[in-house]
Amino acid sequence: MDNSVSVHHRNLQILATDMFKIYKEISPEILNEVFERNSSACNLQNNFFFRSRSANSVYHGTESLSFWGPKIWDLVPFDIKKSENIDIFKDRIKKWICYECPCRLCETFVKDFM
Repeated sequence: MDNSVSVHHRNLQILATDMFKIYKEISPEILNEVFERNSSACNLQNNFFFRSRSANSVYHGTESLSFWGPKIWDLVPFDIKKSENIDIFKDRIKKWICYECPCRLCETFVKDFM
């Protein structure tokens, strides 16, 4: 009723905010080292700024920050990504709800109710 979002969606928004900071190069250096950037020009034109890491199981990284960061960044709408600064991005991302989240929680529980 009050247009608030679930804890899960809020966590996705926080992850997207951290990815924006990395994209704009205003994050701490240690966080920049977690993610690989694409160097291919065709991928940059297609909006894939971060390279997705392959993972086969939970043990091999499917629940890691380096795995989910690029996936969630790719789901953020382009009009939010093109924000000029972090304050504008935060205002816009608060209104974004990720309905196509690929995580296990959403695959199992949320998609049955939509």
